[in-house]
Amino acid sequence: MLFLSSKSKKKENREFKKTVLAMDRGKKWAKREMQSLAQKDDEDFVARLAQARLELYSQAAYEGNDNAQYLVGMSYKQLEDREAALEWLTMQAKKGDVKSMKALAQGYTKEGLFGDNRIEYICWLRKAAQAGDVWAQVNLGREYNGKNEEAARKWYQAAKAQGSSEACLELGRSWYHEAITKFGIQNPAEKQKLMDLVEEHYIEAANRAKDAHELAVASRELGNFYSTAFQGDVSPERAAWFYYQAWNCERKSDDFEQFEKIRKQYQLDMAPERMDEWEEKLFGNDERI
Repeated sequence: MLFLSSKSKKKENREFKKTVLAMDRGKKWAKREMQSLAQKDDEDFVARLAQARLELYSQAAYEGNDNAQYLVGMSYKQLEDREAALEWLTMQAKKGDVKSMKALAQGYTKEGLFGDNRIEYICWLRKAAQAGDVWAQVNLGREYNGKNEEAARKWYQAAKAQGSSEACLELGRSWYHEAITKFGIQNPAEKQKLMDLVEEHYIEAANRAKDAHELAVASRELGNFYSTAFQGDVSPERAAWFYYQAWNCERKSDDFEQFEKIRKQYQLDMAPERMDEWEEKLFGNDERI
């Protein structure tokens, strides 16, 4: 019985490695299968995946294959082998591999494997941003928030040019901060221009959302914007509608509470079952949405 059990385990491991290899080669069926395994909340899944990749790619990595070296570095990172992960990822990053630069930057945060090191974090973050990584561009922009808004917007614009919803949100937040701090009530016309820029970028963020989470984040921001900025006579209705959309995406109770609060405060006839009608009424002629 022990022999059969061991034999069965070896066969299972071989099949697992075959699936990992197929996934890394872009096979959709393998990706679906691995996602299914990951969603089972198996605590050993990440370690099992990392170990399989070490067995699959270590020889190719030692022979100089770039992708294999990256995968080996990431596998050691997942196994929390700090020295080995640093060695392989730094080797690849110095060759210009963007994924490795990003992995190094993430590793030098408070939650990262390599320890909180601001100098190393900014160094690799900048290199990854300059190499075109969207995540790095957005986060490098955030480093300039409140210090150099022109530089921050430069990096947000770079990420926006690649279709980033998150970058559009950050641009909107940047213009919003300027609108409420720079002009106050002294220049209402200029302030309104800035608020229009804020609205434009938040709407673009919603339009560019790639999944339910991104759409919920953008909708939540729009709900807050319309409930505080009073952009025209339909601001309360738009605020309520976007909070409802955020709730519909992620089912977070706070979003529905905000929807109900605005609906009651302004006595809006916005029943959940009639939100499609309100969408047409509020946005039917708005070409941005």
